[in-house]
Amino acid sequence: MSGSKQRQFVIKSQAAISLHKTIVSHGWVNLQPWVWDRESTVLSRPEVLPSGVVVMVTVHQSGDHQLCVRVQSQDKLDRQDLQIVRQRVKRWLSIDWDCQPAVRVARQVDKKIAAYIDAGGGRFLRGSHFFEDFIKTLCTLNASWQYTIKMVSRLISVLGHGGTFPGPLNIITGGADVLREQVRMGYRAEVVFDLTRLLLEQGIIDERGDADPVAISYEGILNLRGIGPYAAAHTMVLLHDYSRLPIDSEVTSYCKKSLDIEARDVERYFARWGDFKFLGFQLGRSL
Repeated sequence: MSGSKQRQFVIKSQAAISLHKTIVSHGWVNLQPWVWDRESTVLSRPEVLPSGVVVMVTVHQSGDHQLCVRVQSQDKLDRQDLQIVRQRVKRWLSIDWDCQPAVRVARQVDKKIAAYIDAGGGRFLRGSHFFEDFIKTLCTLNASWQYTIKMVSRLISVLGHGGTFPGPLNIITGGADVLREQVRMGYRAEVVFDLTRLLLEQGIIDERGDADPVAISYEGILNLRGIGPYAAAHTMVLLHDYSRLPIDSEVTSYCKKSLDIEARDVERYFARWGDFKFLGFQLGRSL
């Protein structure tokens, strides 16, 4: 941003937090508008504020318990703007997630995973709001990963503002035809449009895409048209509900090859993790 103004602040976490471990937790970092510079270990993305101003936000590790955030903008930012950015960064990196219950379970099941969480792992990169994570999850359904990447990229270029992820009103204004013909979402176009309208009408999300996690349940998501067990479980994972495994072909293939577990036995195998089945699976596979 040539001639832009820059502000900087620090976010501190009670528990240890690792930016790198969070970035590599799953594939979200490969989906726009995320940019991860592996050499400088800086995470960045453009964000649109409620005022309509687009800012560039970068995050880097500045201590075991803290992150440094820089905000660049062509416009002057006030304290409220910076507070909104702070809230979004905390959501991206799950900074407010209480890891201790998971650590206590992991110490009984797998001490390596417990140590990994204690060292700042166990968090999963998330979008700026529930809506972003939900729509990106829909883009993974019945699609190769490369197709998902391209779909999300087109969604941002066609309906986003200044390279940011489109909000619910952008989707509604664009319409199903644009989603189908320009974003090339295939059958997902009608699903994304209809569910966006439904979530807004029912007050589950606001116009920015934010949602009250307490008002969202696995059963409620599963009852939405076009949503199956995988999408519902994956959506809940990104709301810090790790009690279910989003089981797809990748999960069953890994369990068969690495753990010698048939698909029908996956849930039973990870039952010892209680409310943290997904953590047991995902972190075990990573380690």
